[in-house]
Amino acid sequence: MSEESLKALDFDTLMCFVHGLIQVAKVDGIQPKEKEYIEAFLKEELSHIEPTPKVNFEDLVNDNFDKTSIERQIRNEELKGFFLTSCVMLACVDEFTDAEKTLINEYSDILNYSKYDLDKIILNVQNQIMDQFKDITIYSDSLEDVAQSIGVERA
Repeated sequence: MSEESLKALDFDTLMCFVHGLIQVAKVDGIQPKEKEYIEAFLKEELSHIEPTPKVNFEDLVNDNFDKTSIERQIRNEELKGFFLTSCVMLACVDEFTDAEKTLINEYSDILNYSKYDLDKIILNVQNQIMDQFKDITIYSDSLEDVAQSIGVERA
């Protein structure tokens, strides 16, 4: 993200991001890798806030989250794209389920983010993940399974 956007990620915006990510993870049960991803993101972003607030992950998981609050907190296009990209990346940590995709589409609608641009984000994240395996020539069946689990039609 640009320096300008980082300044916009104040504590309330960060909490909105994290609550949104937690909701994506909760769709199919928070997996250890998803928790790790969210906690790492939270720790990194909190380090930019002075003084650094104390935040308990389990308290955030148990908080009530009104997903329409993202419309108030995430206003510029770069932050919208960053939020949706973060949601897609998190969803791909285990398996990008239809239920996760539905929730991310709801977020996109709330943010008035174009379906076309969201589809580009999803494709970009999928391609970035699969690019990590581009030089592997053995285990192609396993790679097909990985591709399918993150929603890639054909690897």
